[in-house]
Amino acid sequence: MEEGCRQHASASGIALPPTFCVARAFEEMAANGTVNTPLLQAARVLRRNGFKTGVLTNNWVDDSAGRLFTATLMNLLHRHFDLVIESCRLGAQKPDPKIYTYALDALQMKPQEVILLDDIGENLKPAREMGMATILVKDTETVLKELEELSGVRACRGGLGPLCLLEVPEGLLTQEEPLPTACDPSDVTHGYVPIRPGVQLHFVEMGHGPVICLCHGFPESWLSWRYQIPALADAGFRVIALEMKGYGESTAPPDIKEYSQEQICKDLVVFLDKLGVAEAELEKDLGRTLKVLIRSTRQEVGVGLRVDLGAVASLNTPYRPADPTVDIVEKMKAQPTFDYQFYFQEPGVAEAELEKDVGRTLKVLIRSTRQETMGMLRGSPSPTSPSSRGLPAAIGAICHSFLMALAPGSVTSLGRVMGHPVALPYPAPKRNLEGAGVVVIAVLKRLVGRWKAEGLLMERRLEGTGGGRRQQKVHGQGGVKFQNWAKTYGSSPELYFQPTSVEEIREILDMARQRDKRVKVVGGGHSPSDIACTDDFMIQMGKMNRVLKVDKEKQQVTVEGGIFLSDLNVELSKHGLALANLGAVSEVAAAGVIGTGTHNTGISHGILPTQVVALTLLTASGEILECSESINADIFQAARLHLGCLGVVLTVTFQCVPQFHLHEVAFPSTLTEVLDHLEDHLKRSQYFRFLWFPHSENVSVIYQDPTNKPPSSSASWLWDYAVGYYLLEFLLWISTFVPSLVRWINRFFFWLLFSSRVENIAISYKIFNYECRFKQHVQDWAIPIEKTKEALLELKAALENNPKMVAHYPVEVRFARGDEIWLSPCFQRDSCYMNIIMYRPYGKNVPRLNYWLIYEGIMKKHGGRPHWAKAHSCTRKDFEKMYPAFPKFCSVREKLDPTGMFLNSYLEKVFY
Repeated sequence: MEEGCRQHASASGIALPPTFCVARAFEEMAANGTVNTPLLQAARVLRRNGFKTGVLTNNWVDDSAGRLFTATLMNLLHRHFDLVIESCRLGAQKPDPKIYTYALDALQMKPQEVILLDDIGENLKPAREMGMATILVKDTETVLKELEELSGVRACRGGLGPLCLLEVPEGLLTQEEPLPTACDPSDVTHGYVPIRPGVQLHFVEMGHGPVICLCHGFPESWLSWRYQIPALADAGFRVIALEMKGYGESTAPPDIKEYSQEQICKDLVVFLDKLGVAEAELEKDLGRTLKVLIRSTRQEVGVGLRVDLGAVASLNTPYRPADPTVDIVEKMKAQPTFDYQFYFQEPGVAEAELEKDVGRTLKVLIRSTRQETMGMLRGSPSPTSPSSRGLPAAIGAICHSFLMALAPGSVTSLGRVMGHPVALPYPAPKRNLEGAGVVVIAVLKRLVGRWKAEGLLMERRLEGTGGGRRQQKVHGQGGVKFQNWAKTYGSSPELYFQPTSVEEIREILDMARQRDKRVKVVGGGHSPSDIACTDDFMIQMGKMNRVLKVDKEKQQVTVEGGIFLSDLNVELSKHGLALANLGAVSEVAAAGVIGTGTHNTGISHGILPTQVVALTLLTASGEILECSESINADIFQAARLHLGCLGVVLTVTFQCVPQFHLHEVAFPSTLTEVLDHLEDHLKRSQYFRFLWFPHSENVSVIYQDPTNKPPSSSASWLWDYAVGYYLLEFLLWISTFVPSLVRWINRFFFWLLFSSRVENIAISYKIFNYECRFKQHVQDWAIPIEKTKEALLELKAALENNPKMVAHYPVEVRFARGDEIWLSPCFQRDSCYMNIIMYRPYGKNVPRLNYWLIYEGIMKKHGGRPHWAKAHSCTRKDFEKMYPAFPKFCSVREKLDPTGMFLNSYLEKVFY
């Protein structure tokens, strides 16, 4: 590094002083440098609002004596950011565009989705040229203000009502102190200390310096300290968090005497001594008692032991000195807060209550210590109430630690222990009742047997022939953040599954039923609403994506529900087949597009579910139903547009047509001309749609019709992307500061890109699919086709009468044939779909509430029905008026899913 500095100075004509020394500069930085805490907190806030964060460093491999500082700093950054790129390990450095390209690939981001901060302007130039937004770092406050503007994570909070919660996230300048970043099991050092033959303790370790030993309580694991571990390590401590005996990967001896406090303290002394710890600070819920016991037992354990406690922090149970004049049992009975120790002494009582609903038990125990007479959980919320849900990741991790502690056959041993009264470890109960804690552990062990049977890790053991066993497992992943394509809605499911078979899905549903969890199935995540969101179990069907059968005679194809249409289109092409109509996007799953009623345009064509001739459905009970016009006909009519609330769609059979090409012609017109001659346009083209540019009369008419002409294209990267994407997004971002620019932008881009005739010829699916540009909010309603002119002119007048209200282009107008699908927006009527849009340039939210409300009012006035995949404000009362067959659908849903396993907050508004 020093040689590089000298070469750069020489090339720049700068004379370095004779005393110049890079090593000294680093030594001073290590001694005096500090982390910019506000920027680090801002990164945390951004991550909580759905942003990915990264750090690019120009650095050299540190071979100095002070390299621990560099390693500690890098470790800190790795914990707080999604990506940390060190130039010395990549072989490229800023401002080389290669390092930016590498970061974009690693984060799976496009340049226009990225904001780059740097304190050197030279490093920002190539990033800007690539399309990134950039901020030159001068001072912290200015940087945070600029970052707020670019990211849309604003400083203002509250006062705007629930409709604005997603538009006004937590601010960067007004943020409160955020939670520390939790450590991941893969980010810490794991170790095992043998205490004596047959007994070992598992621990994790992080940091350097004075030792802090963290001891968890009941019913927890070392993960209970996941926030404190990195925070204490950053503060300069060596943090050791162990799993107490009987928990997680530590040994779980069956003998009750192993769990007396004396023995636990002896084990702890040996544990610390074998780690070479002479002095430690102890964190424990019974810490003061342990401190006394450890000091009194040091001599008992061994003369050579040198462990001492510098301090003890009692984080839960207050210390009360012993009073030999008072009967401790009578004193505890007089304080019902602590009568759980007596509760666990009665064989069978704890099992009967705690095993009744294991999921509820764990949630209540972790959430609250509330206890009423004659029951530990009595009076706690029921598992179906919102207050009883929550803590999914922590619960999953703790259950996992219990599962790991459970050895084959231990359930039987613990069951035997639980079957008899437990003798307290002290002869006189008035002296102590620590033995109750032993029974607590035993009860939890028995519960773990139940959890294992239910399958937290989805392990189902099936008895085989000859006394053998076979195992089937499907693993749910915790900590997954789900977001839709537009990043307008998201959720954090407790467990995220990607099953590969019907049996695995059955296992997931079995566990959901036993643990009172809801289940949502997702595909490509393109729905611009929260219809796919859940905080419970999420099933992503991407691994069930096979083409099962192609019947060329009937021109039908049967596929698994998770196949993306983009893959299906290619497979059908190989067999000379195609779908008669497609939506704008094909990165969507087959079961998903029919579930929300995806559509395109063409008055002789219905929505995509009309192409479905059969399907199979796995219900909440585990039953598989074959459905078609002739088999389970009512369920078939409901399941063709199922909203994800009837079960899991396993297979779909589509009616296809011979492969065909489309000739697309786009030409300019006016709104008056198109509306006055709408019938003529509908007759001239099989797939007719038009784009209206709000705040003007401008319209782009698009005809798409089958052709035998060879493929040709007028596509241009310059016009389609450099101008139609990058320039548009930049100008729309500018318009967030000057909203009146939107009117000019709409007119300018019509003139620039849509004012001349354009033609393209390609295979059908390449014409049906088109670029949705950048992230956006959308609304899309279907009205009776005869109401098209009246409704569109009313929307145009509303914009003209509200000068402060702006609307992005285009308003896309499409058409679809009527059908008999119960929840189809085209049920028993030919329809016009009118889609409005508000883009989110660089992810920034744009005010749209007034526009949305006026549009919805016009749609409702003219008998509109909202697109099921898109955000709307309708409730059950609205749908009962809109859909004549709504009661039929509700009847089928309640029959197939009586407990509401497949519901979520979006669907609760629909059905309740």
